[in-house]
Amino acid sequence: IMFEFFNYKFYIPEELKVYLDPVSQRFAILTKEDDEIHITVEIINDELVFHPRWSINIVMLNEKEIKFTTNN
Repeated sequence: IMFEFFNYKFYIPEELKVYLDPVSQRFAILTKEDDEIHITVEIINDELVFHPRWSINIVMLNEKEIKFTTNN
Protein backbone atom coordinates (compact mmCIF):
# COMPACT_ATOMS: atom_id res chain seq x y z
CA ILE A 1 0.00 0.00 0.00
CA MET A 2 1.36 3.43 -0.92
CA PHE A 3 0.24 6.70 0.66
CA GLU A 4 1.46 10.28 0.48
CA PHE A 5 1.87 12.56 3.46
CA PHE A 6 3.35 16.08 3.30
CA ASN A 7 5.45 15.57 0.14
CA TYR A 8 6.66 12.12 1.23
CA LYS A 9 5.67 8.72 -0.15
CA PHE A 10 5.36 5.77 2.18
CA TYR A 11 4.91 2.09 1.42
CA ILE A 12 3.49 -0.39 3.95
CA PRO A 13 2.67 -4.11 3.77
CA GLU A 14 -0.92 -5.17 3.02
CA GLU A 15 -1.37 -6.60 6.52
CA LEU A 16 -0.97 -3.15 8.10
CA LYS A 17 -3.09 -0.01 8.08
CA VAL A 18 -2.32 3.66 8.56
CA TYR A 19 -4.00 6.29 10.71
CA LEU A 20 -3.30 9.83 9.45
CA ASP A 21 -3.46 12.96 11.60
CA PRO A 22 -2.62 15.80 9.20
CA VAL A 23 -3.47 18.53 11.71
CA SER A 24 -0.78 17.29 14.11
CA GLN A 25 1.45 16.27 11.16
CA ARG A 26 1.81 12.67 12.31
CA PHE A 27 0.63 9.18 11.52
CA ALA A 28 0.65 5.71 13.00
CA ILE A 29 1.05 2.33 11.32
CA LEU A 30 -1.00 -0.39 12.99
CA THR A 31 -2.00 -4.02 12.58
CA LYS A 32 -5.40 -4.44 10.94
CA GLU A 33 -6.65 -7.07 13.41
CA ASP A 34 -5.98 -5.58 16.83
CA ASP A 35 -4.70 -2.02 16.25
CA GLU A 36 -1.24 -2.73 17.69
CA ILE A 37 1.00 0.24 16.86
CA HIS A 38 4.20 -0.66 15.00
CA ILE A 39 5.47 2.91 14.57
CA THR A 40 4.42 6.52 14.80
CA VAL A 41 5.94 9.17 12.56
CA GLU A 42 5.72 12.92 12.90
CA ILE A 43 7.02 15.89 10.97
CA ILE A 44 8.89 18.43 13.09
CA ASN A 45 10.53 21.42 11.41
CA ASP A 46 10.12 19.73 7.98
CA GLU A 47 11.97 16.60 9.13
CA LEU A 48 10.63 13.11 9.76
CA VAL A 49 10.87 11.82 13.33
CA PHE A 50 10.36 8.07 13.76
CA HIS A 51 9.07 6.47 16.96
CA PRO A 52 9.29 2.70 16.34
CA ARG A 53 7.54 0.38 18.77
CA TRP A 54 8.04 -3.22 17.62
CA SER A 55 8.58 -5.47 14.60
CA ILE A 56 9.21 -2.70 12.08
CA ASN A 57 11.99 -1.98 9.60
CA ILE A 58 12.50 1.40 7.96
CA VAL A 59 13.98 1.40 4.45
CA MET A 60 14.93 4.75 2.93
CA LEU A 61 14.34 4.37 -0.81
CA ASN A 62 15.37 7.99 -1.40
CA GLU A 63 15.01 11.36 0.33
CA LYS A 64 11.21 11.46 -0.05
CA GLU A 65 10.27 7.76 -0.22
CA ILE A 66 10.22 5.39 2.74
CA LYS A 67 9.24 1.75 2.88
CA PHE A 68 8.17 -0.02 6.07
CA THR A 69 8.41 -3.78 6.46
CA THR A 70 7.72 -6.08 9.38
CA ASN A 71 9.80 -8.93 10.75
CA ASN A 72 6.94 -11.39 10.13
